[in-house]
Amino acid sequence: MISTTIRKPTQDETQGQIKRLPSVYKRFENFVLKLIGVVFVLLAPLLVYDHFNPVPSDTQAIYCITIVILALLIVFWVTKKFEGGLTNSKQIDDIKSRQVEVVKVQTTRAIKREDFEDFGVAFYLAVVDKGSQKHYSCGDNT
Repeated sequence: MISTTIRKPTQDETQGQIKRLPSVYKRFENFVLKLIGVVFVLLAPLLVYDHFNPVPSDTQAIYCITIVILALLIVFWVTKKFEGGLTNSKQIDDIKSRQVEVVKVQTTRAIKREDFEDFGVAFYLAVVDKGSQKHYSCGDNT
């Protein structure tokens, strides 16, 4: 028999989820890597143009400053839109407000299988759910 219930997560579950979030250092590191990539992508056409048609240094300085500012804006926008910014506050609020689903399975038969060629220990389960017999395989390999 399979039954599901919905409940609020415990304090330990919430803290475990919060600990899995990336640290501020990791978020800043990813931001800098994205910034470097965007600057390279934006500078590549100008470097190719400069190779075939040399541009004066003062013009290059203006282009480089403009490209760095544009790259910062693009990376800030991407980070805020797709990752929630440089802080974890949005993810922490989401973790604290969500509910968890608890699935309880009562099996009619469980067989332990140890086959070293097949990625280790697993269990075959026979479950009756809503009057129909179902068979599942679970373990280290699934």
